[in-house]
Amino acid sequence: MTEETGEPALTGEATAIGVSSQATPPIPPSGVPGAGFGGPEPSASEPRGHIRWRGAGSLLALAALMTILGDWLFAGAEIGVNAVLFGMALFLVVLIGRVARGQRMRRRLGRHGALVVAAFLGFIALLVLEPGWIASALALASLWSLARGLAAGWPSKAIFWFTRVAALPADLVTRMFGDAGIMHRWFRRHPSLRRRNPWSVLLRWLVPVLVASVFAILFIASNPIIESWSRSFGQSLADLWTSLTSELTIQRVGLWWAVGLVTWTFLRGRTLFRSQVLPETVSLPQAKRAFLIRTLVLCNVVFAAQSVLDLLYLTGGSALPPQLTFAEYAHRGAYPLIAAALLAGLFVLVTFRPGGEGERSPAARRLVSVWIAQSMLLSGTAAWRLWLYVEQYSLSRWRLATVIWLALVAIGLALLVERIRRRASHEWLFSRIAIATTLVLTACAVPSFDGLIARYNVAHCREVGSDAVPIDLTYLESLGEEAIPALDRLAAASIDDAVANEASKRAARLRKDLADRMADWRAWSWRRAAIE
Repeated sequence: MTEETGEPALTGEATAIGVSSQATPPIPPSGVPGAGFGGPEPSASEPRGHIRWRGAGSLLALAALMTILGDWLFAGAEIGVNAVLFGMALFLVVLIGRVARGQRMRRRLGRHGALVVAAFLGFIALLVLEPGWIASALALASLWSLARGLAAGWPSKAIFWFTRVAALPADLVTRMFGDAGIMHRWFRRHPSLRRRNPWSVLLRWLVPVLVASVFAILFIASNPIIESWSRSFGQSLADLWTSLTSELTIQRVGLWWAVGLVTWTFLRGRTLFRSQVLPETVSLPQAKRAFLIRTLVLCNVVFAAQSVLDLLYLTGGSALPPQLTFAEYAHRGAYPLIAAALLAGLFVLVTFRPGGEGERSPAARRLVSVWIAQSMLLSGTAAWRLWLYVEQYSLSRWRLATVIWLALVAIGLALLVERIRRRASHEWLFSRIAIATTLVLTACAVPSFDGLIARYNVAHCREVGSDAVPIDLTYLESLGEEAIPALDRLAAASIDDAVANEASKRAARLRKDLADRMADWRAWSWRRAAIE
């Protein structure tokens, strides 16, 4: 494992930590032939990274400041506007860290860096609306893309943008250990620099401090005034220690460690993991054309039988077998159908490799297009089954997430057909699937899904005159403060007085919890303030 770089060397500054003092070539500006997205993509020819002594000191100082800020924003508080403030502070710190090491932001950013900054600010706006985990993950991913782009240039291919983001969890774990190893190797290669090591300084002062302490103890014993001063000073230290230990919890220390590690990793903007080879370059056995055609014919027949049965029972009004309810039929088949569609897509992905026999055969291409079309129909009927089940019972987070996942599966299958038609590479396919996933996640970060679920279940429950099942008040309350408007509506519209009273009590309980949370300004969000 080696480290991607691309950061220009700082002229005239001595390297004190690192494994290479070789200056890296400047990043070509966006739009230059071969520059791609504004810089070279990761390659094996890139030199290993290094940390400048002056730069390392500034990074450590910025990481310490962010740790103090993180403690003030998050210790003992709910996630709210504090996530917005921390994200903006980390964004500014990343830029300051680069400027402190001599980079020119206008030249380094380019138009692609500006797009990443715009995306980050958009995700921060979503955090202002409501700090959900999707918006938080997207903001973190865009900021990491910015940090990596400033450190190593902008990739020329979209797939490398997403592999950089995918490597972030591993980078968070390994970054500090990798830099510690770099520092250790550098000090071993440069013994003269060990005098600057803080441990060496501490050892040089240890014996003089011990000698001076002996005389200080003698003076304290012989002078009552110095003794009283020392007692007062010792009591102050004891009170400070008691105050610190009473608030020093495992969770707080973990918060400090997490904030410091995230800040350090983003300031470094480098990785110990090189992008892996693309799937089409992996050596796999080629599927023969005759085998593919036989397999595709049989799979098309099986899928067609399943699709016809679904259309007969879901739309044709055909009678179901005895002891099988319509709700059970709708619910039972949804998840196996999802697995079937995914397996079909995986089979095509492996067997129809770019330039393979299957892609060169017109008959195989037509058969696989029909099969994938049937797989998309299968995804649609699976979503239909699930939605019919929801209409009979109720909506939940898992069922809504399954519908969204089915939409992503259908998008992926459609892109797979387009890849085969274009005879494009797997890289083309994976890049567009990643882009589609990002767009879907961004769209999912905007609405209030818990509020939508609560409103749907109240509007279709038996207590308001519907033919569906009775309302589950316990689940409704578990959705949190976003269920308050739905509970208010249930309390006003329910034909059952007992259910109306219970809904009113649960809404009041959620309002009290929300007011307690909003008493701390750090837990504020636009959506919570609107509900309150």
